[in-house]
Amino acid sequence: MIAVAAGVLLAVVVAAAVLLAHMRQVTLVNPRGWMAIRNIGAQDTDPITRAVIARFGLFANSSAEALYLQAQAGEPFSLRNILRGEPIRRLDGGRHHRIRIERPIPAEWWSLTLYAADDYLFPNAEGRYAWLSQELEGEPYPIVIDVAPERPAGARFWLPSPPEGPIGLTMRLYRPDVELVRNLERYPLPAVEAGEGR
Repeated sequence: MIAVAAGVLLAVVVAAAVLLAHMRQVTLVNPRGWMAIRNIGAQDTDPITRAVIARFGLFANSSAEALYLQAQAGEPFSLRNILRGEPIRRLDGGRHHRIRIERPIPAEWWSLTLYAADDYLFPNAEGRYAWLSQELEGEPYPIVIDVAPERPAGARFWLPSPPEGPIGLTMRLYRPDVELVRNLERYPLPAVEAGEGR
């Protein structure tokens, strides 16, 4: 019985290590705090990447149609996170984070959506679950979107977050510029300024 349990545990760890190595190969990490998966939504996407997308995102368009960026806190992948079913280190919902948009984003339109720890929209009294580029048209740059449990003093664009637990912040760029898609790792995306608070 102990041998069987040890074998099962070893198989889980090896599978997690294989997944970790694979995801590090197919992932793009932008130094401004975002992570994206290469070749998402394409017909020739490999089975492991398809499985990860099915687990965490249900479905995805091709990169010509949309880019899916996940805000992250620190290193995107670790064996511990993979074993816990969380491939990226999510932001802490109890802290005050800022998304600083310094220039127009080269896409037809974009959205920034917050998800609670259960991967569903976070119910809040404001009824605010996302910001859309159309809502911010004409605003002077930089545009700062504050993500926090309570509205920070002076915040014009607030996205309410849970008072505790991890949160997912997804920025979707629809019909992105070809140059942005090609240079995603180096492109000056909006900055994720993470971690103020308790």
